Amino acid sequence: MPNAALHAEDDLPASRTLLEQCVAEDPDTVVNRACILYKEGKYEEARAGFTDAMAAGGYQPLLAYNIALCHYATKQYGGALKTLNGACLAEPLC
Repeated sequence: MPNAALHAEDDLPASRTLLEQCVAEDPDTVVNRACILYKEGKYEEARAGFTDAMAAGGYQPLLAYNIALCHYATKQYGGALKTLNGACLAEPLC
């Protein structure tokens, strides 16, 4: 969780340093790395990371939302809508 606070504050170098101490294959590490990539404007790489995390840990609406944000940032609006629709179907309160 400390890493999430650091990248929320845009302290990306400190976030990367913390990530280097984590198990690379851990789903939380993958998500944190993807969050950093997103903040750096590397949307395709971030989307791949969020997708990998979802493949490893199962469907999670928050990860679907992050994937949709990556689609939107790269002007792939159809992909963003499709992903959000899937998240809303999985979470009826959406």
